[in-house]
Formats: sequence, structure tokens, C-alpha cells
Amino acid sequence: MIMSMMKRSVIMEKNIKILSKDSVSSRLERFIYSVHSIAYISADTCKSSPKEILSNYRIMIVAEGETEIAIGNAKYNVKSGDCVIFSPGSLYSLEMLADKKCGIISFTFSLETPIQESEFTTMLGLKDIVVYNDIIPQTTLAWAYEAYKNASSERRDCYFPISILVQRIVGLVAYHKDITPVTARRVKGKTSSDERLVMKSHNYIINHVNRNVSVEELCKEFSVSQSYIYKCFRNVLGVSTKEFITTQKIHMTEIALLHTDKSITEIALENGYANSYQFSNIFKKVRGISPSAYRKINRD
Repeated sequence: MIMSMMKRSVIMEKNIKILSKDSVSSRLERFIYSVHSIAYISADTCKSSPKEILSNYRIMIVAEGETEIAIGNAKYNVKSGDCVIFSPGSLYSLEMLADKKCGIISFTFSLETPIQESEFTTMLGLKDIVVYNDIIPQTTLAWAYEAYKNASSERRDCYFPISILVQRIVGLVAYHKDITPVTARRVKGKTSSDERLVMKSHNYIINHVNRNVSVEELCKEFSVSQSYIYKCFRNVLGVSTKEFITTQKIHMTEIALLHTDKSITEIALENGYANSYQFSNIFKKVRGISPSAYRKINRD
């Protein structure tokens, strides 16, 4: 009996395959993701969305059906299994045809450091927006839909599976990046001068997160008047320049509150606030609760 078990063990060991990392795997495992949100989008719930400047990466996968969607200044025909990736700083808006059934699952996430972001963007060939056809298998689509349902029911054990899911989707794209991205069916127009100024302003704010960037500073940096930059933000995003600066900074502090263990004071100082008192007052005006309460509600 013992000899028989030993022979079986030897046979099994002969079937073992020793693995080694390929170059793509080595690069992928260096990325540390912080996933911020998951959403389900359909023409029934959201036929169109207002324009916004994305502060983080966004992945959209078509989970079911097909439709024509307008993203930024271009239109695409997409169907189940297609994937759209946005880089931070993209001017985002979405329109969906109302007469076709389509469900899209969207993830937003960031990477741990600017160096990781640079490597990530280079590896995937991201400039602004890329669209890939038929790259997400049905098993991954089912996993994504289940992840969204779990998050919607506010299950506390859903974050880790969703973060693994994002890694899975990124891996699928990274290993198939030789696939030619989809070409826009129709371009509605080039980026306007108003949009370009808004996008440059966003980039400036993000790159100077440790300072309290003012409207006056933006005007000086881009050689424009306050009335002109105000008009640009109103036309493109529907908010004033000051409102945009405030909400962008609050958004960055939200990420720190949820994904780090830094103190309220550390977060305040790193994001250009004079002290934790000033930060807490502004945060409460924008979000309706204090930073500490926000952290407790969303992390406990």
C-alpha cells in the first residue's frame, strides 16, 4: 500500500509545471489599486450625464446588450464584452440610445503613486480614452454584475473582490493591447478652447495639491481674465471656477480619508489647507458631515 502511494505521488509530481513570470505579469503586479466606486449605467437610469473632468481612472465594460454611446466628442457602437478606459484628466460625458437595451458597469480607481500612474498609462497606451471590442469574457461580465449587486446591498465584504476584478480587467487589456482600439464612428467636433482651458486648469490643480490654488493663480498661469475662466467653467461643467477648485480638493481628501490611515491634520496639510479646523469646516459645507464622520461611516 505504501509503495502504491509513493508511485502515485511520483506520477503526480511529474505533472507539475514550474512557472516563471513574463514581462507583462511582472509589470502588472507592481500596481497597487485603490478602487473608489462601482456603478451600473443604462438608458433607463441614465440616458446622459453632464460633462466632468475625471480625477481618476475609469473603466466601463458593456455587461449586456448593445447601443451607440457618445463619449466626449466621439460616438461608438458598443456591445456586450466591449471595454472603455479613461485616463485621469479626460473630459467625460456619456449619452446612450434610449431605444436599445444596454447595461454598462463602471469602475473608478487610482494607483498608489505618480510613478505607478505613469507606468500604467504607458503600458496600456492611454492618452485619453480607448475603446476595445469583444475583450471581456462572459465569466468576467457575470462576476462584475455580481460585484455591483453586492456593493449595492452595502455588503462590507465586497471591496476586495471588486479590486481583484479591476486587476483582472486591466490584465485582459494588457495582454491584448495589440488589438486595435475601436475607431469612432462619427466625431462631433474637436475639443473647444473652453474645454482645453478647463482640462489644463484641472491638471494644474492636481499637480499642486499641496497648495491652496486660487482662481487668481489659475488666471495668471494661463494668462486669462477671471471673467473668461469663469465663462469657460460655466459653459463646460456648469459650475464656477471656485466651486470646481473646492470640489476637486475635497474629492482628493475623500480618497485619503478612505484609503489611508493618515490623520485629519495630515490630510489637511497635504492638500493645502492651513489646518484641520479650516479643512473640516470646508469639508462639512460641501459634504454635510465632518471628515472624521465621513471616514467612520464609509470604513466601519
